[in-house]
Amino acid sequence: MLSSFFSKSKPIHLAIICTLLTLVFVLVKMPYFSENSNSLNWYGKQIVLLGLSLFTLFVLDFLASRNKLTKKNSYKLLFFASCVIAIPKSLLNSDILVANVFLLLAIRRLVSLRSQKQIMKKLFDASFWICVASLFYFWAILFIALVFAALLLFKINIPKYWLIPLIAVTTVLILFTCYALIFNMDVISYFENKLFFSFNFSGIGSKRTMFALSLMLAYYVWGLFFYFGKISQISRNLKAPFYLIFITSIIAILLTILVPNKNGGEWLFFFTPFAIIITNYLEEITEKWFKESLILVFLVVPFLALLL
Repeated sequence: MLSSFFSKSKPIHLAIICTLLTLVFVLVKMPYFSENSNSLNWYGKQIVLLGLSLFTLFVLDFLASRNKLTKKNSYKLLFFASCVIAIPKSLLNSDILVANVFLLLAIRRLVSLRSQKQIMKKLFDASFWICVASLFYFWAILFIALVFAALLLFKINIPKYWLIPLIAVTTVLILFTCYALIFNMDVISYFENKLFFSFNFSGIGSKRTMFALSLMLAYYVWGLFFYFGKISQISRNLKAPFYLIFITSIIAILLTILVPNKNGGEWLFFFTPFAIIITNYLEEITEKWFKESLILVFLVVPFLALLL
């Protein structure tokens, strides 16, 4: 039974999911192997991107388990990997892959504000990582709102702390400007070309992606009812991180609506908060057959989508 097998957090689970994600990565990249058969640089880049994809799983597991966002199980990893399999285009855009890693590092720092220790450092780190993520994928800058949401949720009212995100943004801008000057880049033109948005969803195109997204959003909406129910029952000092994950999911959905070039890959930013929210829902289910059905349906989706 899958629900029983992944109900604990064990190294074998991580190994299985990493192997599965590696196979999917190779299959997604396979059409490009012949085109780059003599390019060592291309193969080196793919190894780095695969490493980042697997590193995402470790950060997700650490983020959720260390901060008690889920119990110690592997459901979150299973659902994250299932999302990637369902929408394999999320592995094709290297900029999104890199930006997502930096975003996870930022969320990890923000959630750790619960301890009320090293507040200035954590706020700066989170803001800095989000800004770096936006250099790879511009619309990731929307997640800077998470920093201000964290200041409100963790009731950090000292005025100087609210200036830290602005300092981090300025720092990254200065560093990027120095880089641009060295390599003769036009900074103004660079950002002007990024400031476009579109509500045209025709780029998503394939029935496979639409089918997977529809089921994912159905799970998400249903899981939210139980997610907020759990928040109402937990202690006050644990509520803020849970709300922060919900806000992350909303910003991720907003990003998918605004980005000009939509192909499904931009949903990678949504997979982490989605996996955490659905894991919390599964943990509340007492009927084993129902839990098993929910997992099986979501796992079967990627394979059914292949037929569309």
